[in-house]
Amino acid sequence: MVVGVPKEIKQNEKRVSLLPHLVKPINKLGHKVIVQSGAGEESGVSDNAYIKEGAEIASSINDIYNLSDLVIKVKEPLDSELELIKDSQIIFTFFHLAGDRNLTDKF
Repeated sequence: MVVGVPKEIKQNEKRVSLLPHLVKPINKLGHKVIVQSGAGEESGVSDNAYIKEGAEIASSINDIYNLSDLVIKVKEPLDSELELIKDSQIIFTFFHLAGDRNLTDKF
């Protein structure tokens, strides 16, 4: 399984969904982790920190959604991300479905 970590795009969201120290345990289970370049920057985590733990870095959010089986996020996907989600993907995040009809309809 390929686990993808996109950079959060919701306004004022500075967190990242997966910290570098969790990459090795995921890899040991036989999975690959791909992190979007700059995903941890607002949280003080560099791309190099992820690379040192065994993650690959993708240049764009499109790459994350194209290559991943499981996408881990902090916040719910925004409209611009909804079109990137494949029916076969697992999206692991906190959904605010009651406040967003478009998001509810997608899922």
